[in-house]
Amino acid sequence: CQIGFSPFLFFFFFSFLFFFNDTATTEIYTLSLHDALPILLLIFLYFSTLFLILYSMLTTKVKNVPIGYQTRQIIKRLFDVVFSAFCIFTLMPLILLIALCIKLDSPGPIFYRSKFVGQNGILFETYRFRTKTINNDGTKVTRLGQILRRFLLDELPILYNVLVGEMSIVGPRPLLMEYLKLHNEEQALRHEVRPGITGWAQVNGRNALSWEDKFRYDTWYVKNQNILLDFRIILLTILQVIRKKGINTPGRDDVEYFRGSSKADLDKK
Repeated sequence: CQIGFSPFLFFFFFSFLFFFNDTATTEIYTLSLHDALPILLLIFLYFSTLFLILYSMLTTKVKNVPIGYQTRQIIKRLFDVVFSAFCIFTLMPLILLIALCIKLDSPGPIFYRSKFVGQNGILFETYRFRTKTINNDGTKVTRLGQILRRFLLDELPILYNVLVGEMSIVGPRPLLMEYLKLHNEEQALRHEVRPGITGWAQVNGRNALSWEDKFRYDTWYVKNQNILLDFRIILLTILQVIRKKGINTPGRDDVEYFRGSSKADLDKK
């Protein structure tokens, strides 16, 4: 297979020069263990990122697609790994604080687990911060949970799914496994790419969209995806979070259950 490795080699070469020039290594050796610890953590993050990128490249099944498409996918995966690793590293104090607050706020586990359909229809499991109470009278969203949902903080653990290659920062939102059998051929195109934390449908209507419209936005993204479009979606998502406009999260009680597309809905296409 011919794969465009140039973005990976470019990143590796210049970062190698940065970390291993004579001046940098000499300064590290002269530091005390306490002062050198942040630098050692960054070096560990650096090598972990390189390993995940290389592993993702070697284990990805490349079909007979144009070389340009392969290169875009490598750049996208590179961005996902670096961005998710950076966010996990820098937001770890916030993640630990949220976990502590959930434990003190109400009894129950810190995380909520659920299974979704990933790329090529492969199931994977995600962890979210628990936002509901758990008791014999049923469940309801806690006050802390409302805050976490409003700013999408309950989805911070999903960055791990991005890091290991089960999800992407941008892509069609992952759907519950029971929805898989309800998709028609066109809607199933959304599973040709990794699902994302945010996507084209989420920044083009959110709660106002019907399921059919969401799928149309998803399939449009699959056919037109590129790096500039991903950055646009990320910026629009940030603006929506700042404006406190929620983004649908499949599996929650505030999302209408998908029961399949009717013939009338399909005729609109």
